[in-house]
Amino acid sequence: MAAVDRPSHCQRQSPRRHRDKYRGVVDLKTFACSDIFRSGFIQRVCYDKSQSYMLFNLRGTYSDYCKLPPAVLDAFMAAPSMGQLYNQNIKGTGSDGPYDCRTHRVPTY
Repeated sequence: MAAVDRPSHCQRQSPRRHRDKYRGVVDLKTFACSDIFRSGFIQRVCYDKSQSYMLFNLRGTYSDYCKLPPAVLDAFMAAPSMGQLYNQNIKGTGSDGPYDCRTHRVPTY
């Protein structure tokens, strides 16, 4: 279960929990997480396949994406430029996007 907690975003993150900018603390026990070393923009991704829910650490801030299919994750992980694929295929235009949690169901943990 996710603990809702909104202390300072400057605190260190546990590798098994993360603080999302919209949701607070999310327990990562059902997520597969990967640290990213080949992008200056994307630092970590965590994906819960059962919920099609992805968390991106983008320069220190986590953002969440809902209803993101496993094929998009696979394409992202294999992309020559993760940042370019993220910007063109995952990121929204501001108030919406193909996987924007403001327009898709957000999983309950």
